Amino acid sequence: MEELLKEKMYKANDLIVKGEAGKAVTLIKEVLQEDLEAHDEAYTNYLLGIARTKCVRFSLARQALEKAVRMEPRNAEYLKSLGWAKVMLGEREAGRNDLRQAISLDLVNAAAYLDIAVSYLHDFEFEECKNWLDRADALRPGNELVKATRDMLAFAKRDFAKLPKQEQKLAMQERNDVSVRQGDQMFMLQNYSAGRPMTRDEAEELKEEAKLIGGNAAIIKDDQEYRVKSTSSTAAEKTTEILEERKYIEKELAQLLKKAKSLCTVEDIKRIIWNEKDDEEFSDMIRFFDIGEPEELGYALAALNDAWNYFPHKCLGGLCPMEKILESQNNQSKIKRK
Repeated sequence: MEELLKEKMYKANDLIVKGEAGKAVTLIKEVLQEDLEAHDEAYTNYLLGIARTKCVRFSLARQALEKAVRMEPRNAEYLKSLGWAKVMLGEREAGRNDLRQAISLDLVNAAAYLDIAVSYLHDFEFEECKNWLDRADALRPGNELVKATRDMLAFAKRDFAKLPKQEQKLAMQERNDVSVRQGDQMFMLQNYSAGRPMTRDEAEELKEEAKLIGGNAAIIKDDQEYRVKSTSSTAAEKTTEILEERKYIEKELAQLLKKAKSLCTVEDIKRIIWNEKDDEEFSDMIRFFDIGEPEELGYALAALNDAWNYFPHKCLGGLCPMEKILESQNNQSKIKRK
């Protein structure tokens, strides 16, 4: 039993890394239903929180992370993840308190400093954002996430300055408006789930999250069939999944570019990724989404990260990173069979 649960946890962690957090949630919940003495309950709830965070189900993520923190209140990583979930729910001061506590337990955790920086960016407190970014940069010089957040800061600061004083004042007031928070969270849920095939468990989680944030639980579209993608798919099935995900990402990028009123197209992004030589190209693509709202630029960053993993790269022989992973797994399977 214990070995089987460990195997499920390894598989769940692998699914999160591969961008299949929805399937990871289902797997982790199966582990939690088993004998609690056979696994680390605190870590299992933590991993469930991480998977739900990846699926932008921040209320459900907070529930799981709070359980983990109650069991291990001095675990810096659990506190950091709980703090971030609260920040994304609009409970930014409470989230910062958790993040500061995480830092007090682990002074060199650059991610916690970065999360605090982003929380201040959401509040249009640009100098505070810069201060925390500088601390994260000192710990992780040249980190891509820090660089991307600096770009977000520059865009937001510039566009905020362009607003008339009255609109700046209104934006500052709206940052604590419950209805605005709810609207932002529903937008994230809809943006994540739009057109994405999902299992019945994923659909139920999505509805529950919508209820928790006070939104409409009828968030699943009629054309979104409940389809289980087996974690033990054949190579051909996994290749088909990659192609399906690529189509979804193209659609998502097109919507984000349209909303940003960008002159660039999905084909421009595909061409940059195809010809990539270093990480500078990723920063170039961020500029296609010149959006004043930090949350919306955050969606663009997530979509670009997916595009980087699923779109073909010339330097990879015309494959995408996910296809290279599949190729490596197939080669290992052949070696084992021999």
